[in-house]
Amino acid sequence: MLRSRQLAQAVRELANRSATAANEIGGLLRDNSEAMGMAGGMASQSKGALARIVGSAQTTQDLVLEVSNSTQSQARLIEKVTTALVQLGQTAQENTSMSERAQSSTGDLVSQEAVLRDVIAKLRAAMIGETAGDLAQTDAEADFSGNSAGEAISPALSN
Repeated sequence: MLRSRQLAQAVRELANRSATAANEIGGLLRDNSEAMGMAGGMASQSKGALARIVGSAQTTQDLVLEVSNSTQSQARLIEKVTTALVQLGQTAQENTSMSERAQSSTGDLVSQEAVLRDVIAKLRAAMIGETAGDLAQTDAEADFSGNSAGEAISPALSN
């Protein structure tokens, strides 16, 4: 009997340990199930995060393309502005050249005016013997006929 009691006691202890182990295994399975649920939620969150990252990457790619297109457009505009500035510089040089020529022509005209005034003075001196009306007519022709007066005066001086 002692042996039966000892054996019964050992069976009870074994049953208790088996029950405890079963409870622990059940707890571990519940924990594992909860962890799997959390892992599934995390996987779902990761999937969402990756989808947002892919969307952001696409948006970034679109923005980079837009910046690239804008940069190319600006480069074309800068090229046009540069061309316009070069043309403006050429026009300024042409204007400077024309201004210098006009200034030179003005100097020539002033010299020619002095020569014509001298010729008129010589003609007046040569015409002292003429009547006052003839002298007035010669003055009017010299003052108002420009080059024609100079051409008309040259033959008169050569006589």
